[in-house]
Amino acid sequence: MRLLSVLICLVLSLGCASASAQDGKVLFWTGNPAGPHLDIVGDEAGASAGPVKIVGARNGTFSGKVVVCATSPLTDVLAKMTELRRTGGKGKIPLSQVQVRYATGWIKSGWLVQSKAGSTFDVLDAAPPAEPVPVLNTNYRKYHAWVEWGRSYLPVWVTVTVPVDAPAGEYAAALTVRASGAARTFPVTLTVHDWALPDSTRFTTWIETIQSPDTLAIEYRVPLWSEAHWKLIEQSLRYGTMLGNKTVYFPLICESNFGNAESSVRWVKQPGGSCRFDFSLVEKYLELQTKVQGKPRIVCFPVWDTFLEGGQFAGDIKFEPEEARKERLAYQGKGPEVTVVEASGETSKAMQPTLSDPEYAALWTPLIRELPGFLRKHGLEKALFFGTANDQVPARATLDLVGGVIPDAKWVIHAHSFYGGKNTKANFQYAAFVWGVQGFCTGGQGWKNPFLLVQFMRNMDDHFPITSYRLAPEVNVTGGQRGIGRIGLDYWPVIRNARGRRAGRAWERYPKANWRNLNITDNLLAPGRDGPIATARFEMLREGVQECEARIFIQTALDGKKITGALAETCRTVLADRDTFLRNAAIVQGKGRPWFDNMNPSDEAYLLYATTWQSQSERLYKAAADVSRKLGGK
Repeated sequence: MRLLSVLICLVLSLGCASASAQDGKVLFWTGNPAGPHLDIVGDEAGASAGPVKIVGARNGTFSGKVVVCATSPLTDVLAKMTELRRTGGKGKIPLSQVQVRYATGWIKSGWLVQSKAGSTFDVLDAAPPAEPVPVLNTNYRKYHAWVEWGRSYLPVWVTVTVPVDAPAGEYAAALTVRASGAARTFPVTLTVHDWALPDSTRFTTWIETIQSPDTLAIEYRVPLWSEAHWKLIEQSLRYGTMLGNKTVYFPLICESNFGNAESSVRWVKQPGGSCRFDFSLVEKYLELQTKVQGKPRIVCFPVWDTFLEGGQFAGDIKFEPEEARKERLAYQGKGPEVTVVEASGETSKAMQPTLSDPEYAALWTPLIRELPGFLRKHGLEKALFFGTANDQVPARATLDLVGGVIPDAKWVIHAHSFYGGKNTKANFQYAAFVWGVQGFCTGGQGWKNPFLLVQFMRNMDDHFPITSYRLAPEVNVTGGQRGIGRIGLDYWPVIRNARGRRAGRAWERYPKANWRNLNITDNLLAPGRDGPIATARFEMLREGVQECEARIFIQTALDGKKITGALAETCRTVLADRDTFLRNAAIVQGKGRPWFDNMNPSDEAYLLYATTWQSQSERLYKAAADVSRKLGGK
């Protein structure tokens, strides 16, 4: 009944307040980071200019927002924030810890209807719009019938990174937003609970974000591996750090499904026709990643892809793009390609023997033999993995090649599930699965799973509900998974079509490497003017991971009997209530799986989350703070 009342109020408010949006005034209202439908219909919901309320804990990052709207293009937009000062005591959070960003973007189009929960204004830019914010038109009405056309909108996000030593308590500031000659000042309140999140490099929740060097080189028109390119890569990696990424992939073959034009290790021709192996790019990338993210848990060297011998899609298979089918058929009978450095210093691609040719093993064995020693120099010998299996395990010749040099070599699989048993064909030690998971919101403690199993949310795209990103980590760690994986960090559409529109991702340059519905189709970052920048979906995923860390902290204290009595009972109640909340907000009744497997939640499930997430977060952080005090601030 409560949810029904919310829906009725929203519907009634559409009729009573719509005139205010048509009188030519600039409107301002308080937004909801997890409720993007209010970015467009917030004025009909009452044009509330109440406080921007942010709730969090020390050493974490949390957001709030306001929205600006007009019936004409928005011009001269600028937002400024005052310093957050603790009320009733000493303490402040400097402006250096606060980001004010402008949420631009576009109404997404595609073969599916845009959900009201989708992050329409997705790109978070620290610079105000250089051009007037346009009025939405009806070009995509058939995909977005719910949108109120003929208006311009601009959400403004406030994101606070709370210092680890900030005193707990209430903080207050003011956010002034100006647009088209009008202005409104919003109170901003921040509640800091007395518990400190671990540094992101020490997160227990597993979040894998895969970075694409080729995307950055194409987008910013810089040569691969130039100094300008490395600076862009570092920008992307810093965002991955905020989520706790622990993996890195170095394809040893060209044109793989990761979208790489070159092989990460180069084959340098020597007098007499032999080759030595140049690891300089891998070494520089590893050093950069270690500096930014800490030492990775997995350093994977993909040596195989579906277009090679043994690939599931090598023949005339249905349900794949025609271009991919033709290119795979044309590639049959060929081996992998690698990047070769000529005596002149120029690079080129060289075709290797087929996998079943004895010369293949003879050429590749020396390279495989060097990998353990190379990683040992960096203290990463236990991180060595090979890849990448999908619904098909790499060819027997490739498994034998690797296994003949490194017995019990560890492999990565990104697939729907295991096929033919977990260990019958390869020693899989990391799996990102669509279906082969062990439950969601079942009361489990997936972060304790001895096998590194995570969910791969296939076909995710920037039009998916923003709550998908916020819910995904927690519905997994409360099931059987350690978290989520195979997420594109900066894999935005970078290939443009004849009309100059973004039409393809870096891997789509190589149709033969298409993995059908196992491709990387999401991107947490977007192309900013000077490098990659965050999206609204990125921020929601970050807050979702932080909530996972809070509940893991509480559950660990309960399991270790470090808290007892009334506090323990309160914590059990908080976590049980949260589990019920998550199941109602995320799980499709009767199926036991999250609704984001099928993209769209019901309106009831979405509104439940959008209207009550912050009170749930506050209870969680308060409980973590109570436990922390009991444990002496640990």
